[in-house]
Amino acid sequence: MRVFFAFFSASFLLMGCNTEHHASANLEGDVRVSMVVSGMFSLQRDWKRTLIVEHRREKISRELLEDTGWWRGSNLYLAEADLVILDEGQGGCVAFRLNPVRFDDQASRCPERLEKLTNEEVSGGNTNAKSDVYSGMRYLGRFNEALDKGAPVELLTQEEAPEIRLPAPI
Repeated sequence: MRVFFAFFSASFLLMGCNTEHHASANLEGDVRVSMVVSGMFSLQRDWKRTLIVEHRREKISRELLEDTGWWRGSNLYLAEADLVILDEGQGGCVAFRLNPVRFDDQASRCPERLEKLTNEEVSGGNTNAKSDVYSGMRYLGRFNEALDKGAPVELLTQEEAPEIRLPAPI
């Protein structure tokens, strides 16, 4: 009986580890940005995360830092006409260009945060999407851990949730 219980328990724990969940944003110009999370072996909500960018017939992906409890969401910004920034908070920034589609590690803007939200976590719900954290950028939305929903990751557009100041990169 103990062997059966141990086998059943181990099987139950492993079932959720390989499940992938997606959240996507469709941006202007036929651009799709997705975050894919898959469970790690743990009783907690720990995730392997991947960023996928699709534009026209091009597709690139990058593994993000694994979430072992530190992740507070990832803000998505339009910095220039073809430059998009994903602010990972403590994980730093990931930048990608759209024409052609490629990651651009030189374009990270994490160190240039504005100081006007020093004592506030949440912006005032900017309706024109102008970023309150980064000068000259447009806030598009936030990939967020969905605690009370079926899928563990969701995309909240700037209309659905205000921009938040994420923790500074480590």
